[in-house]
Amino acid sequence: MKRMRQGRFDTDWFTKKIPLWVMIFHSEGLYLRPRLNCLEIGSWQGLSALFLLTELPNASLTCIDTWETKGSPENGHREDLALSGRQTFQENLAKQKEKVEEFQGTSDEYFASQINRGRFDFIYIDGSHKSQNVLKDAVNSFLSLEQHGILVFDDLTWRQSSDYFNNPAPGIVAFLNFYRDNLDIIACTNQQLAVKKRG
Repeated sequence: MKRMRQGRFDTDWFTKKIPLWVMIFHSEGLYLRPRLNCLEIGSWQGLSALFLLTELPNASLTCIDTWETKGSPENGHREDLALSGRQTFQENLAKQKEKVEEFQGTSDEYFASQINRGRFDFIYIDGSHKSQNVLKDAVNSFLSLEQHGILVFDDLTWRQSSDYFNNPAPGIVAFLNFYRDNLDIIACTNQQLAVKKRG
């Protein structure tokens, strides 16, 4: 938390989720792994990325974001937040930059660019919140996940729209239905859901 306070974070939707992440790291033995390859879809100013790399010093992290700032969900649709997006992210992660790979673009563009998909031990999905995009991110991530790897969804019950399908839940539920024989749910709150890929 001390390191996080040294960065520039205009919003904080993450720190209240730290207890769940710590529980997952403990229960799944991530603290004991000599090396971890992680992926984050939706990084914004890097708060969750900073926590992950601080908490798991043996981890490396690929961060995907468009870093678009004007009126985006990441800044609460506030036009008055004159943020430099990627530059702010880089400043906050400066001490961890050797362990961070950045991809500026959409998650679709990232996965399309991966001819030989990387194999990840931990993936966090917090990008587009439209159900069809969440579903695509989930499928692409699951295909890129190592056996026994962990996939965490954010904003499970968040409602950004009165249109049911403009929210994350339908995409997450569809994914769980499609892959129910290939995963186990290991943690769930009203905000986040974590699944483990079966071996």
